[in-house]
Amino acid sequence: LFAASALALHARRQRRQIATLQAARQTQDALYLSTLTALASAIDAKDQDAPAHLPRLRRSVEAVAQRLGLLPAERNALGIAALLHDVGKLGVPDYVLSKPAALTAPEFEKIKRHTLVGAAILEPIAFPGPVAAIVRHHHEQWNGGGYPDGLTGAAIPQGARILALCDTYDALISPRAYRPAWSLAQAREFLQIQSGVQFDPEVVTAFLEIVAGLDAENAASPTLPAAPASDQAIVHIRRSASELWALYEVAQVMKPMLEQDERLRQLGGKIVSFLPGCSCVFVLNRAFSGLAEGGATPAPGGEDWRVEAAVGPHAEAVNGLTPANGEAGAMREAWNRNSANALALLTAPLTHQGETFGAMHLLHERAEAFSEEDAFLLNMIAEQAQSVLYQDILLRRTRSDALTDSLTGLYNVRYLRQAVARLLEGLADTDENCVLLYLDMDNFKPINDRYGHQAGDKVLRDMAELFQRGLRPGDLVVRCGGDEFMVILPQTTETAAQRVASRIQRAVAGYRLTDAGEGDQPRLGVSIGIACCPRDGLDINALGAIADQRMYQEKEKRKAARPRSAPVSMQGN
Repeated sequence: LFAASALALHARRQRRQIATLQAARQTQDALYLSTLTALASAIDAKDQDAPAHLPRLRRSVEAVAQRLGLLPAERNALGIAALLHDVGKLGVPDYVLSKPAALTAPEFEKIKRHTLVGAAILEPIAFPGPVAAIVRHHHEQWNGGGYPDGLTGAAIPQGARILALCDTYDALISPRAYRPAWSLAQAREFLQIQSGVQFDPEVVTAFLEIVAGLDAENAASPTLPAAPASDQAIVHIRRSASELWALYEVAQVMKPMLEQDERLRQLGGKIVSFLPGCSCVFVLNRAFSGLAEGGATPAPGGEDWRVEAAVGPHAEAVNGLTPANGEAGAMREAWNRNSANALALLTAPLTHQGETFGAMHLLHERAEAFSEEDAFLLNMIAEQAQSVLYQDILLRRTRSDALTDSLTGLYNVRYLRQAVARLLEGLADTDENCVLLYLDMDNFKPINDRYGHQAGDKVLRDMAELFQRGLRPGDLVVRCGGDEFMVILPQTTETAAQRVASRIQRAVAGYRLTDAGEGDQPRLGVSIGIACCPRDGLDINALGAIADQRMYQEKEKRKAARPRSAPVSMQGN
């Protein structure tokens, strides 16, 4: 009896120990799986295109493995490999890994490394099955066209063949930045086409037999459960990857060989792609940058600040605005006129050596659209972009100074030679005409002598404005130097050019220099010579010589019979 009792007690103790060991093993297994899942989720968070990829993939590979009759240990190893198949992406540059677009050939070569890096990371770990081998070969293809080793057929581990198919299917039905998601029917048809080419035919058959149920299960439960703290960590990882890619994309736009207008449009497009639904607006100080067309003096007051580029759904609402001091108030008003929704606004200044020359604005209809992280990202982009944008401004100013007259803001002779050469090219083979007017002021010297050179400079600026009045958008006025000017009239007959010349002469005859008093103020005039292309020549030198000669002939006639035109309303400003 005593012996029986002792045996019974021993048996109970053994059962308790076994239960304790089983509970400990279950806890260990749960901890093990949780650790793997957390690591895998952190790696997966780097992928901007497929945030729920891993849980779907794990379900798929385990279901296919069961359909094919793999042992539980083999299915377990395959499930682990599915979670960790992209661990090698830790060895791929983040700017490639986070790229939400098709990869270039060199970038794809970097991506291909992840199978080797992943296998190297996992090989030292005593997994219950060939996890490292599955990870190494999950991009091999049945016909030998895969990587890294170009294995064919049954030489590819069975688990890698299953993972390759399930991974491809999930990628096809997931949207990418460079393409929309395929339909389920399209993806299934692709697998059938690639059976025996890219994929193991046996795996294709097994997958297609259960895919409908898998799709339904994944749609009902797309993600694995995770703790709130873990969720927040994943959000931060994805945000970090987005910011890194944003800065990489901005760096590409900041490369040389882009004109400023195109650079601003491309940069705005990149920013809008990072933050969908927003509009990106660039405001620049024209007085600071010398951006006024043709080198003209900047507009007074708040009009020095102008929207130079706008990208996004409400770009038209703000294009062309002139917000005083670069502030966004005018944009907010324009937005409110075009939208019934509230406006969220982020602003980052563009500065150089402590001086603000512009601003980047983000606008959105949803009042709570932007976060602190968005503001931080915008300021990072502004800091990266402002030095290049400033150099663009200097380059544009230098070009403008080289081709414009600093006193009047008109183009100079250097620009004239370039523009007319392009204009006259091929004109000899057409019926079109181009007319050049050579203008020389009459009685201008007495203005300088009587009122000083400041008054003379004002007259020349007023003449520049007067000559441009009534001309067409394609017509060109150039200051040749001193008190001589040229007017180029494309696609104009000589008769029409003579009417333009007469209109200019009447306007000059009616001009009065303000603040000089009426008295015996010198009466200005202008002598004009006309040359027509192709009749009088096919280049600027020939046309200029003919027009200059005819201008002096007219000047002599005007001296002999000075016109006495009554004043008209063409006073200087």
